[in-house]
Amino acid sequence: MRFATARTAGAVWLVLVAAAVTACGDGGGSGGGGATARAAAPGSTSPATSTTSPATSPATPPTGAAGPIGRTLSQQELYTAFVTSKELPGWSFGGPPVQDADHIVNVSRLPAVSPAACAPLSRMTSGLAANHQPRAYIELNADAADPDKGAILALTSYAPAAAPKVLDDLRASLKTCRTFPFDEGISVTEPKRLAAPAEGDEALAYELTQVVQSIDEHGDPDGGAPVRVPIQFKVVRVGTVIAAFWALSVVGEHSQVPPELVAAQVAKLNKTAARGRPTTT
Repeated sequence: MRFATARTAGAVWLVLVAAAVTACGDGGGSGGGGATARAAAPGSTSPATSTTSPATSPATPPTGAAGPIGRTLSQQELYTAFVTSKELPGWSFGGPPVQDADHIVNVSRLPAVSPAACAPLSRMTSGLAANHQPRAYIELNADAADPDKGAILALTSYAPAAAPKVLDDLRASLKTCRTFPFDEGISVTEPKRLAAPAEGDEALAYELTQVVQSIDEHGDPDGGAPVRVPIQFKVVRVGTVIAAFWALSVVGEHSQVPPELVAAQVAKLNKTAARGRPTTT
């Protein structure tokens, strides 16, 4: 089934779970994320304006597991690097227009996360973000012809030194974080690493479980047992870009981030990122 939501921080979780609970009575299947739009930074009602200056490439680019990382990609380069129905026939992609620099979240203004060990997972959960300042960002929704296939997909460009740290932080958080609050009546628990996709310069996959207070069709608490909904994440680094994929399940189901979506996006991103890598001799 598809979900139509306004993905304003915690609001999306409540709307999605309400839809999932309703679907339990009508035979609905799993969904990837549906038609969503980012309207604000996590925990706010309007975008947090970034005060960072445009990214510049260092004289000697940092080196990652797959060699030199390359330069930071621009907003327009991220837009052109996004996978489309040309690469994935039968899929549709939609969402907000290209974000400009004034609407990039300012990480320093985000609220602190407690426990601190859970901060990387919490930030990724609430907005496919990280503890490091992004330089460019765009998010779209990917839906296949099969209504049970889909995901939210975000590309985020970082400074060369910061990009590898995003996955390092997530790995560390998965080792020590056990549970964290997300919003009123919502907690996230049971971090579990999954087999990483063999894509990009490095990749990580994991699952979290959101535990939500039982609600009725109006979104009000009804005193029932908490609803447990698994969410799957796949995070891939290509140069200075982090591609994050997010799939939320309907109650009783386990949605998967489609591997063909990951492969197609990384392949297209590789073409763009390669133009920014330094030549080697």
